[in-house]
Amino acid sequence: SACTTHSSVYTFQLVNPRTPFFQRLRRELCESSRFFLGQNKVLQRGLKEQGLPALAERVREHVGLLFTNLSQVELEDALA
Repeated sequence: SACTTHSSVYTFQLVNPRTPFFQRLRRELCESSRFFLGQNKVLQRGLKEQGLPALAERVREHVGLLFTNLSQVELEDALA
């Protein structure tokens, strides 16, 4: 599971996952990261089952999850 294979998890707001920026980001980070988008209830249930209930509470509105092995600096560089 992504919880055990990645060292960090971030939540992010995304209105349209079909934007060229997001598609490029997914391609660039495909080896070190995993994005999860979907219905809030499904994401929340999966997080609770993985023992992350505090993170499940943060899933609201247009929120996605990014599991990654990148450091914060590397991730910020990728987002720039």
